[in-house]
Amino acid sequence: MSAMDPLTPSSFNLHKVRLSNGRQYEYCNQTPADYGHGKTPVMLLTHGFPGEVLCIELIPSWYMWRNQIGPWDKPHDVTCYTPLSIAADLEGLLDALDVKQPIIVGTHDWGAADAWSFTERYPICVRMLVCVSIPYQPPFPRSFTVPEFVEFEGEDSVGYWLFLNEKDAGGIIDRNIPRFIDMWYRSHQTINPDFYKPGTAKGIMTGTIESPGPTDLMSAKEREFYIEFFKANGLDAPTKYYKSTPERYAQK
Repeated sequence: MSAMDPLTPSSFNLHKVRLSNGRQYEYCNQTPADYGHGKTPVMLLTHGFPGEVLCIELIPSWYMWRNQIGPWDKPHDVTCYTPLSIAADLEGLLDALDVKQPIIVGTHDWGAADAWSFTERYPICVRMLVCVSIPYQPPFPRSFTVPEFVEFEGEDSVGYWLFLNEKDAGGIIDRNIPRFIDMWYRSHQTINPDFYKPGTAKGIMTGTIESPGPTDLMSAKEREFYIEFFKANGLDAPTKYYKSTPERYAQK
């Protein structure tokens, strides 16, 4: 298996698949030379907002999946981003690829949340589950709107959800991709100390709050790559994870 370079999409073994529900997804399938279908364990990785398939390069045998960023279907209906819908799509993906009981690795927020939801609904399909950053959330007694969720969790930690929940959040981001990259991908040492509070993210994106300058987590080459990638594919669909909050909690 050749090495994967996150800045060279051609170094990833990318494929498209159409599920039985008609949706088309892109996935990355990296297999070792001695891979035996049905014998070698498969790892299914799901990543979070605002990542994409090229952001992980270290697993020897895996499928990498995402349904909201990249050259594939980006449903407009927010119910397509709820736990039931995503779990069903993951099950459909495994069925289409004839993969039985993979080891699922859910990373960084939504990827981990999706992995928990899938395992909860299709336990027979999972050999092992590893989740990074997001613990299991038991069923809630009621649903939440985004403002209610922000009040419940605390404005100082999830206040930026209010911006991502706005109708034109995706459009604002798409018109200001470099600013978004520089705002979102930052170390704790250089991030705006008020970033998580209501109004800060939108202020940075619309220019009423000063941009923090180029990201300190990427080289200039990496930054330019992600700017062009997100310009080509857009970030409106990913914001629907936040807009689907009432439906998401109603399904818990």
